[in-house]
Amino acid sequence: MIGFVVIAVAMITLCAGLAVVPLWRGAGGEQGGLRRRETNIDAYRQRVREIDADVAAGRLDASNAGREKEALGTRLVADVDTTSTVGNLSLKTQRPWLASALALVLVTASGTLGYYWLGNYDAIARSDRPNIDALVAELAQQVEAHPNDRGARLMLIRVYESRGAFSKAADQLAYINARATVPVPDLLVAEARARLKAGAPINGRAGSLFERALAQDSDNIAALWFCGLRAAQAGDDTQALALWDRLLALDVPADVRDMVQARRRALAGELPSL
Repeated sequence: MIGFVVIAVAMITLCAGLAVVPLWRGAGGEQGGLRRRETNIDAYRQRVREIDADVAAGRLDASNAGREKEALGTRLVADVDTTSTVGNLSLKTQRPWLASALALVLVTASGTLGYYWLGNYDAIARSDRPNIDALVAELAQQVEAHPNDRGARLMLIRVYESRGAFSKAADQLAYINARATVPVPDLLVAEARARLKAGAPINGRAGSLFERALAQDSDNIAALWFCGLRAAQAGDDTQALALWDRLLALDVPADVRDMVQARRRALAGELPSL
């Protein structure tokens, strides 16, 4: 929608200029303004060429390049309008102000009313919405083409999780964990949690991942919590309480502490605390 508005403003400004300039053509003092406009336009074209070069060299992606060009266009239109206004202030007594104002109103009103009757408002709204599915597919293709690009894969994992595609996120995390010389405990936990969110049972691969994480990091809060849940589900209340006691001995956030203590009290009601 921003692109449409910029183009619409530019067209209205152009039409208004074509309508107003002939009314003022007889007066002098316009050369300075014209030179400044030409300088602004030359600067705009030069910057556009630099942006295109950055895109071609891979230093700037197409979406950011488009937004920057739109911003440049907006500033160019504003500069042209400001230059015309400033250059004509000293000649205001010689300008046909009433005729100019009527011409501007006529051009603006005719353009607005014309689009009101003939325009497609839904098209403007749709054009402002990025195609998320296409962006995700493009990122997935990049990861497939460059499997060792860890940053792109982690970004894809975050996208999958934000969209609720936890099974796909778990598969991507499994790819990283399977190829790590020494798996990172937090990534093992991340894969396990993604599998749980996808509906996998805690006594399956997810539980094994938590145990592997705990074996490498004995103070991993998430691993202690979920391993305790797994033990409680298996009926090993003593092991569950021991794991949660280890967790409570750590410096954990207040809300986590309250949750663990509540679960521990519920379990210790059947098995007295040691």
